[in-house]
Amino acid sequence: NIQAYMALAAESRFDEALRVIKQDNPLPGICGRVCHHPCEESCRRSELDQAVAIRDIKRFLADHEAQQGPVKLDMPERPPRPERVAVIGSGPAGLTAAHFLNRADFGVTIFEALPEAGGMLRAGINAFRLPRPVLDAEVQAIADAGVEIRTGVKVGSIDELLNEGFRAVLLCTGTHRDLRLNIPGEDLGGVVHCVEFLSGINLCNTGEVGPRTVVIGAGNSAMDAARTALRLGAKKVTVLAIETEDQMPAHPREVREAAEEGVRFNLGAAPIAFEGDAQRIRRIICRPAHWSEPDSDGVSRIEYDSDQTFTLEADTVIVSIGQRPHLEETGLGGALDTGRGGRVTVDESLSTSRPGVFAAGDVVTGPSTVIDSMACGRRAAGRIIEYLTGEPSPFVEIAPESRGVGDYVEISEDVPRQWRPEMAQRQPKARSRDFEEVDFGFTAEQAVAESRRCLQCSACCECRVCETVCTDIGAIDHFRPSERLEFLSPAVIVADTDELAGADVVSGDGIYRVSDFKRAIDFIDVMVAGSAAAGRAMAQAALLRKSASPDEPKPMDLSDEGRLGFFVCACNGAMAPSGVLERIREMAAAVPSVAHSESIFSACHPRGSDHIARVVREKRLSRVILASCVCCPLEFQCISCNDQRTRARIHLFDRLGLPRSRFEMINIKDHLGTGDQSEDEMFERARDLLREAFVRARLMGPLRRGTTEI
Repeated sequence: NIQAYMALAAESRFDEALRVIKQDNPLPGICGRVCHHPCEESCRRSELDQAVAIRDIKRFLADHEAQQGPVKLDMPERPPRPERVAVIGSGPAGLTAAHFLNRADFGVTIFEALPEAGGMLRAGINAFRLPRPVLDAEVQAIADAGVEIRTGVKVGSIDELLNEGFRAVLLCTGTHRDLRLNIPGEDLGGVVHCVEFLSGINLCNTGEVGPRTVVIGAGNSAMDAARTALRLGAKKVTVLAIETEDQMPAHPREVREAAEEGVRFNLGAAPIAFEGDAQRIRRIICRPAHWSEPDSDGVSRIEYDSDQTFTLEADTVIVSIGQRPHLEETGLGGALDTGRGGRVTVDESLSTSRPGVFAAGDVVTGPSTVIDSMACGRRAAGRIIEYLTGEPSPFVEIAPESRGVGDYVEISEDVPRQWRPEMAQRQPKARSRDFEEVDFGFTAEQAVAESRRCLQCSACCECRVCETVCTDIGAIDHFRPSERLEFLSPAVIVADTDELAGADVVSGDGIYRVSDFKRAIDFIDVMVAGSAAAGRAMAQAALLRKSASPDEPKPMDLSDEGRLGFFVCACNGAMAPSGVLERIREMAAAVPSVAHSESIFSACHPRGSDHIARVVREKRLSRVILASCVCCPLEFQCISCNDQRTRARIHLFDRLGLPRSRFEMINIKDHLGTGDQSEDEMFERARDLLREAFVRARLMGPLRRGTTEI
């Protein structure tokens, strides 16, 4: 929910913003660095100037957590489920799936053949793009949440896991086998393949290159390999690719940064042979070429532009033309049905040919992006939950219209154009000498300013912070299903006829339109018309009111006299400073006849009135003093009444059946005073109000037929 964490970050509420991200994304620090940010392509700010730097703000929030301490999700405590799930592979798909399965209370164990967790995040992405402390911290956070991670463990067969008691298995082994060119000389010394090359550097600190290094390929891995070769000491690094510059699958930023560091590009050509001497590569024979249009199966093939060839001198060649699954090497090759390129075949639920075994990530799709693999892992977690519980997946794809996509507010012409900031980077000459991170990240000031560029296109950003604030009352629930309510009303006032669009009943007995009394559009006329409609409705309400139901609560019979109860309403925290309310409560509690003294969150909310009624019954309170915004418990309403006061009376007396004559109410909200008054002055004012209330409560008898006995 990008709009939500943008709104929170814009207010410097960084922990809450990151908490929103972590609801859907367990790897924000990783995504904040290596995600190709397709979300920015959909950002409407680009219609005005430039898209908001969404990825960079996500990175800032993750870095802020690393500096300030962990931000944890408020997860309900539930007993663990008995079912256990095995996840084979700890790349982005496996980590994400394990995270969400763990959140659903399943026991999860990840099996990773490499000595450290992370899969291709660790083996295929260099530290200058993804620092190892960031990767380690986010893997550890998943482990700390309850996921068991076993590294250096090669799973021999799925049967072993099922026999060990796992009820489901998720295969996320990725694509670790390099594709080969299959041209003459590919077995010469000095010809290496990309995954083999990068994993040696990233996992074992092994690898060397000659002074003239050529990288064959045009993807992000090829850019990583080329930039790594520079850092290992190559004097000249050239990328050889069939694609033209605008066709290269690598992200433009990766291409630009490689060029800044000194990588050269020879595009529109393909190698046809490697030549060397003494079993060592010396040169590459190339021909101009391009990709054909995809055939019916979506496959493109190399088409040569001429018979002419040219030569590139090379001491090292890194082949980076793609990867495929390596199931044969894992021992799982014959256990499951596979399709094109050795990928595991799955159905819509990501189930494989074997019941209880699922697959996700690159082993299913072929090489993809980090965020796509994470999305696939999350979806697989949901399908496994469906399989084990019979309940619908909690992670189904959200329909765009459910979040109001398309119902955007117009971009105001008053919004000034403002370009996004460029993240500070180390100078190319310096950064190409080591593996330290290239980007510095946003400062807090930059992150706040950039977040404020978000246009907040939708009406509500759905950050759901309001739910966390409203826990005492529970009035807000974004996922509460809609309800249709039918009730009888003695009168209906139609203040705005537009609100009745499509309604069947727009006139009749008991329906009063403000428009019937309004003769002009002046504001005062509208107020007078509204009052007239209300007066007419109130005059007729007694005739229209339904008779009392036999199920309505009856007044309580409390014969035990002399037990006073005192309640002070905090009015959702808006009544007065908490210190003043607590002093008022303590003062009331000190009165000898007070059997109960308490502060409640809201007297007009059903939960608050229910609590008062329960205490009155349990403690058999003969008189109650309620210090709130309510003046009196009588039936009539005067000009001082408002909705809150009316609700309090309805809840306490009409619905719960408490005796009105036993309640003494004092309006401290309007009489404590605000503004320049000190807390001591407010308390002194309350003392006078309470003194009068206690005198009335102790001396006045019950109300009978409009008279009061003293």
